Amino acid sequence: MAQSISLCVVLALALAGSAAAYPIYWADEYAPTCFAVPKAGKDCHKAPQTDRTTGIMLYPAGQSSGKPVTKACAGKAYNVMVTFPDRRLAYVALGAGSRVTTSAAAVKRCANSAVFSTSNGFKPSSRFTASGVAPMAVGSKWQVQVVSATGGCAPFMVASASIDVAKC
Repeated sequence: MAQSISLCVVLALALAGSAAAYPIYWADEYAPTCFAVPKAGKDCHKAPQTDRTTGIMLYPAGQSSGKPVTKACAGKAYNVMVTFPDRRLAYVALGAGSRVTTSAAAVKRCANSAVFSTSNGFKPSSRFTASGVAPMAVGSKWQVQVVSATGGCAPFMVASASIDVAKC
C-alpha cells in the first residue's frame, strides 16, 4: 500500500512538473521556427483555439499602464503586456525582426521569443510583460503571438496582434 501511494505521489509530481514547464518545452523542443505556435494538440493539450479573451497591449519601454500605443517606432524599445482573464503560463513570440530583452523569460535559441514558465521562475499569472525592441522595417507590421493554456490538459489558446511599424 505504501509503495502504491509513493508511486502515485511521484507520478503526480512528475506530471505536474511537465505540465507547468510546457511553454519552455514547446519553445525548446517543438517549435519549428522562432515564431511558430502549435497547430495541433500536443500530449494531453487539445488542439489550439483562437483566444479572444487575451489582451495584447504595447507601451513605451519602462511603462506598463496608461494608454497603450497603437503604432511602434522602428527599432525602439517597448513593453508588450499580455493579460488573461485567469492565471496562465505563456509563450510570447514578438515576430521576425524584433528581439526580446526580458532576460529571465528569453528563449535562448530565439531572440524574439519569451517564455513565462515555472521552469524559469514564473508562476501562473493573469498578466505578463515582455520587453522587446520593434523591428526596423518601417511600413511593416509587428506581429505578436501568445500561446497559453488554462491548465495542464486544456486546449492551447492562441491570441495575436498586428502593430504598424513607423518611422518616428
